[in-house]
Amino acid sequence: KCGQWCAALALLSSMFDGHLETSVVAHNAASSACEKGYRWPWALQVLDELRGKQQEATVVSFAACSSAVEKAKRWDLALQLQLELQVL
Repeated sequence: KCGQWCAALALLSSMFDGHLETSVVAHNAASSACEKGYRWPWALQVLDELRGKQQEATVVSFAACSSAVEKAKRWDLALQLQLELQVL
């Protein structure tokens, strides 16, 4: 069973494939689902995709990713995200 994170990523991917405009909210929901499913690399990928679309990441965007990397004990990435958040 792949869980909510898999369904969230599939939905976001289908939006891309259908050339639909994605929103920050859709990206944040996918990142949050990845965080809850302990899929921190995917959460970071969603954040990178958000940036690639020139959409502004929010505090929620960074919070989901920070939580995901913290659960994985990737303190280096958590610190990097916190530093990036301070620039917002």
